[in-house]
Amino acid sequence: MQSRKTLFAKLSSAAMILMIVAVSMTVGCTPKPAPEKMGAYYPGTLTSALPNYPLPVMTFTATAQTVSAPLSGMSMCTVTASGTLTAATFTFSVSNDGGVTYYTAAVAPYGATITPVTTAITIASGTGAWVFNVGGWTNFKVVTSGTFTGTNLILQPTCTSNKGVI
Repeated sequence: MQSRKTLFAKLSSAAMILMIVAVSMTVGCTPKPAPEKMGAYYPGTLTSALPNYPLPVMTFTATAQTVSAPLSGMSMCTVTASGTLTAATFTFSVSNDGGVTYYTAAVAPYGATITPVTTAITIASGTGAWVFNVGGWTNFKVVTSGTFTGTNLILQPTCTSNKGVI
């Protein structure tokens, strides 16, 4: 029969070997760091992520004007308004068939905590910003209607690619 010291030494050696094997198997297996948050979150989980792509500026000078733009591969758009006006009413629409058929887009004021709306937007001055989901749509258009008082309304759409950031 082995002495307790010899038995303890053998068990200690075996435990040490198992610990070394376990540690060597976990080398490089550290948890992944949390992904960085990109952009500002919008109610409904729409995000404005980089890179952003400005689309051509849309300029309106009267009621009942329509300007459209392609959305190839975009997922979210923000539209900022500027211009010299006292009132303007307009709607955003989106198409999934290359601009043949349009549907009213659900938009919300940028940074707001309200539910997006599909109604016409009226602004009382030349400034404002809106955000809307354009994932899966091929085109969008803006139509001025109703009230338009002033020299011009300038809209700058800026969209986020749906290709992702790696």
